[in-house]
Amino acid sequence: MSIDEKYLQTVMRTLSHDMGSALRAASGFSKLLADKYGNDLDEKALEWLSLIRLEGDKAQRQLKVLSRYAKLHGVDGLSAACNLNDALHAAQNDVALVARLSGCSWLTIKTTPLSSIKGSAAMWQMYFIEILNNVTFYAFSRNAVTCSIYMEVMADSRVLVIEDDGIGLTMDEVTKATQPYRSLHSPESDASEVHDGMGLSLAKRVVDMHHGQFIVCARPDGFSGLRVEARLPL
Repeated sequence: MSIDEKYLQTVMRTLSHDMGSALRAASGFSKLLADKYGNDLDEKALEWLSLIRLEGDKAQRQLKVLSRYAKLHGVDGLSAACNLNDALHAAQNDVALVARLSGCSWLTIKTTPLSSIKGSAAMWQMYFIEILNNVTFYAFSRNAVTCSIYMEVMADSRVLVIEDDGIGLTMDEVTKATQPYRSLHSPESDASEVHDGMGLSLAKRVVDMHHGQFIVCARPDGFSGLRVEARLPL
């Protein structure tokens, strides 16, 4: 682990603990004020207290994600055998992802058997969770959307492909979404709703850890949607 990576972990642990504590206090006291003195406050004051609570909760979630990103540096177990089918199955049974997918009646996920690789099963489970979360967030459509997960074998690599036929992202949005500590607005949301999971930047970090290449691009078949590749060495 480099000095920069160690410094990043130290900074993020400090931010998560110290700022997280202050945010929890602000959010908690705003709720107490609303509960105890709500009858004596006008509508505008209650709206401000609600805004403090909502923004505080959002900031706490973002701090947790930043901390997760920092902890991805220096993970062990990358040379162990990893069954990607098991990692995908575990991801699809993740409680939070199941809850999110249950509200996406427009989304169909199709999978084919995946190859086994050397790597961390926990990290690849996280990879699938983050990418599928992004599909539900960015591929929102009034029409049916299909997400396909499959493997391509090249001469010098195996390519894990996850692609959908939703509305996709512009290349400028892809660039921003794969940068650490950046969040994008949902195309179907108002300006106050942002995706705080840093899904693509977390996924990119997982692939980087496994000495692979992370690529986000338009579908090569010309259809609308997004294609996410993890190119892994043989």
